Amino acid sequence: MHYVDGMMFENLPITECSGENIIAVSTLFTENYDFSSTRKLMKKVANIALTQNEQISLQASENKNITLIRPEFDEIDFHDFHKYKSCREIGYVATKEIL
Repeated sequence: MHYVDGMMFENLPITECSGENIIAVSTLFTENYDFSSTRKLMKKVANIALTQNEQISLQASENKNITLIRPEFDEIDFHDFHKYKSCREIGYVATKEIL
């Protein structure tokens, strides 16, 4: 089965997975933020909320065998939905490197 990003509510939906082994790909940004604009501030606030949600999912699923992959989305911004193919490729490459 495949589960996808639940956005703000459960962006790492591993609590719903019933499989023995789970490969999860984080979509969080790893860049350093500055607060020079409202947009950049809102991006940081959203990433804080998503990070907390991810940690809650991981803690709730601690009895599962989870491989968590954290690709670096250096050239993708928070609102770059049109770059989904690039995101998918970045995740695929990161997954191949780990597995």
